[in-house]
Amino acid sequence: MIIPDKQIHNNFKQYESVFLQYSSMERIYTEVIPYHEFKNSPYQAFYVLEGAMSLKITGADGEEKISAVVKHGSFYTQSSKTMLPSALSSFMSCPSPKVRVLLFTKEEFKQLISEQIEIALSLIHFYEDLTTSLQCELKDILFFDGKKRICNHLYACYLANNSLEIKTTQEMIGKHIGLDRTNVSKHLSELRALEIIETRRNLIHILKLEQIIEISNR
Repeated sequence: MIIPDKQIHNNFKQYESVFLQYSSMERIYTEVIPYHEFKNSPYQAFYVLEGAMSLKITGADGEEKISAVVKHGSFYTQSSKTMLPSALSSFMSCPSPKVRVLLFTKEEFKQLISEQIEIALSLIHFYEDLTTSLQCELKDILFFDGKKRICNHLYACYLANNSLEIKTTQEMIGKHIGLDRTNVSKHLSELRALEIIETRRNLIHILKLEQIIEISNR
């Protein structure tokens, strides 16, 4: 769970003019890009020039497990895939509605980071922060109590969709945070009794976002 004051910002717009000097390929995507296309791509790194796309990872059951958005200024590399759990079977990039990117071959990316030390250090610091954040999320999953895990999940859904209304079920929440349905129901009932949320069929409405954040930060 990434709390507001600990957000990891993938924003390298200040180096865009430099990226343009090192990349020899530009491409516009308008359709879903499956994982195997990235896996087999000869390009080592990607920089988003315009537009945005959502990065979606789904498990063997077909349900989305993680979703993030990269937009103008985002920079990511092929090695980013090594951070993905091997249990997650597919990775898709979905342009919204289109995205224009710079592509870097292995040679171009190598030249970029060897000649532009400031950019190389910025990328290292970004991935260090990202790795720390992922480790914190794993700690949350393994050690935090059920109520906190549910609040973490609800807040992540709010950030992903920019909406206080979350379409979900107790079963889906349980799969995401590793709780059985009985405990999910118990903790949701506690949050409902505190008037932090209200629930309807397949829908949770956050009434007090600040309370969700407070529980997540405990």
